[in-house]
Amino acid sequence: MADSVWQTENAISAMQLVSSGIGWTALPVEMVRDVIESGVLTRLALDFESQPWQQGVDIAWSTQHPLGPAAKVLLQLLRTIKL
Repeated sequence: MADSVWQTENAISAMQLVSSGIGWTALPVEMVRDVIESGVLTRLALDFESQPWQQGVDIAWSTQHPLGPAAKVLLQLLRTIKL
């Protein structure tokens, strides 16, 4: 894709870097809408951007401790999400 590639640990760091004028990134529009509207960032029209942003989520818990009521409800709700 590019001669120089940089990586960061999360989308917030990526947004801060591009807001400082360092490179470009692909971020969910919901995350950067206000920054684009303020004129700090510019949204590029990209050919590969044909579907809405999706971010994977991993769920991990210790088998040594049972899930509490809130964690059980959260897990049940997350299982209902259709991607």
